[in-house]
Order: sequence, then structure tokens, then C-alpha cells
Amino acid sequence: MKVVGPINGIAAVYAPADEVVPLEGLTTTDLVNFVGETYNFAVRPEGITNATPTPPLLSFQSGKLVNDTGSYPIQHMTLLGNGDAVGAQNTDIATIVLNDLIGRLRDELKFRYTPKHRPRFYLSTLVVKFERPIEDQLAAFGRIEAILNSHLPRENAPFKPKALSFGCGDPGGLNFQDVRDHAKVDFMLQRRVGFPYSENAYFSVMPAPTDMHIAILEEIEKAFAG
Repeated sequence: MKVVGPINGIAAVYAPADEVVPLEGLTTTDLVNFVGETYNFAVRPEGITNATPTPPLLSFQSGKLVNDTGSYPIQHMTLLGNGDAVGAQNTDIATIVLNDLIGRLRDELKFRYTPKHRPRFYLSTLVVKFERPIEDQLAAFGRIEAILNSHLPRENAPFKPKALSFGCGDPGGLNFQDVRDHAKVDFMLQRRVGFPYSENAYFSVMPAPTDMHIAILEEIEKAFAG
């Protein structure tokens, strides 16, 4: 297996607002301004005033953390009612930014984060190339292909397997209203858009850190091979 590259890594922390917000309170505009300026976000929540009811989430995009150890681009940051989530190129960078956010909220805005805060959740997306196409290694896929192409022949667009998904309950989406939803995302493996089938390139989503994601995919490729 070859990793073409990580697309996104999300690190999230579960911390209900009523347990961590400053006891003396904090206006939404002050919080938005603090986060927006601290990380130089190009996109920030709009239309927020102190008279506006606090929305279920505050979303920021296209920012950067600069500190003594380096410069870390931030794809997005979301402050939810029960936690915070950071998206970056991989989960290592996202974790660095998330830890910085928690520290700044605690030290500069008097948020009540403690060392026990809190359960962490991870989500990562990758593009990988397998040595062989997965449908060639799952006999039932080939038989299903043959059935479809026999009954519904399409000369220029034959039926091929496009996605494989594992999860529990209803299919897990990527629209998060609860920080704990990051842990409920399905594992999904699907053909990567824009790559020919001959390259065996796949887009993979998994509720795991980037390095664990890679290790699990390597095990899955071995499992395909028997």
C-alpha cells in the first residue's frame, strides 16, 4: 500500500460548555474575536452580536497557529456546545492546535479546563493506492459485477464496486452538532475521484488518528489478500 497523502485530520475534545466556560461569563463576540484574531482566520462567524442567542456551533476556516515550534495551517476550527474540534492536514497538527486552543482559553479567558479534560476523538481522511483492486480480492464483488453487467449492459460505463463502508446504525455523516459524533463516523473506502481504476486509488475515512488509520489500512490490505 502507498499513501498518496492525507487530506484532513480532525482532533476534538469533549467538554460541555457549562463545565468549562468562565464562571463570570463571556460574550460570544469576545470569544469569536479572540479565536479569530489568535489564529488569523480568514473566515469567521458572521452576524454575531451580544444580543444574538449563542448558536449551536461557531465555525472558523483558513487560519494558522504560529508558535516557537513552527507554523501550523488550520483548515477549520469548530466550537460546539460540548467541545471543540480542529481540522488540519493530519491529526498530529490538529492535536497541536487543539492543545494550544485549550491552553489559551484557560490561561487568557479563564476557561475551566482541567487535566482530566476530556475524552478525545479523531477523524482522518487519506488517499491510498493498493497493490491490487479490492474487488479482485472479494469473490462476491466479481459475481455481483457480472450479474449487473449481464442484465444492465453499459458499454462505456460498466458496473464496478465504488465503495465499502463499515459502521453501526444509520450511515454516519460528517455534519457534526455534537463533538462526540466524530467517533461515530463510518469507516468508508471508495474509489478516488479523478484517478483511473488501473491505479487502485482509494479515498478512506476513519474515526482514528492519521498514523493509526494508515496502520489499519495496511492490515486491511493484508486481509484482502487472505
